[in-house]
Amino acid sequence: MKTKAQKIKDKISKLECELLKVQNECKHINATKKHWSDTGNYDRSQDGYFTDFDCPTCLKKWTEKGSL
Repeated sequence: MKTKAQKIKDKISKLECELLKVQNECKHINATKKHWSDTGNYDRSQDGYFTDFDCPTCLKKWTEKGSL
């Protein structure tokens, strides 16, 4: 027999799977972009450029390296 906490955890797992499915199907048309960089390092090969994305439709947030 499952405890109340185990039942809640099972529900959370199921909802996380549903959210992931929605996020994977979303086209992120309304996603905002924020460009940033990590430059000026002693070793120039460690410099990098990144873009943070935030989709208000599906609530997905992610970062891509080297994107414009």
